[in-house]
Amino acid sequence: ERRDRFQSSLKDIGDTYLRAPVEASRGGSMPTREYIDGQWVTVNDSFRGYDDSKDSSTDYVNFLQENPRYGDYLQAQDMDSALAALQASGYATDPNYANKLRGINPRTAEQEAFIEARKQELIAAGADPIRAEIGARQAVLETGWGQSLSGGNNYYGIKSHGKEASPEDAQVAEKLVTERGF
Repeated sequence: ERRDRFQSSLKDIGDTYLRAPVEASRGGSMPTREYIDGQWVTVNDSFRGYDDSKDSSTDYVNFLQENPRYGDYLQAQDMDSALAALQASGYATDPNYANKLRGINPRTAEQEAFIEARKQELIAAGADPIRAEIGARQAVLETGWGQSLSGGNNYYGIKSHGKEASPEDAQVAEKLVTERGF
């Protein structure tokens, strides 16, 4: 029953972990850092892979719109409210995730181009300007301005659903289920 509870809860909590870029050609499993019980731990998790950044952006927008947990985030009327709602939604385990996103500012023409490209892809996928700005910042945080992105094209760190978890990862997820009420 515990394994079943974990598997059914994984769809809801699978995307709450701090995101990391895919290091495989079409997604795959890799270590990622999560903030649990006041400390950073490393767990293995599965990430989605995409043909290109446009597919990643489209899936990211669909993921947010299809998951009721992000309703407050999608309804927020300004950047600060949206960032607070994203943090409260459990999108990431990092307690400073919203502040990190808020602090991202391009310093070079290449960085500005990276953010603008992500924003335009997200708007084309159906995001409004506030969510596009935040999503572009998430892509920066997840990929280090695109520098740590290999062939998986997962700009937003979206986890794979239906992951087969190790016993250790199941314990981490079970703790999140209990602590966060997912």
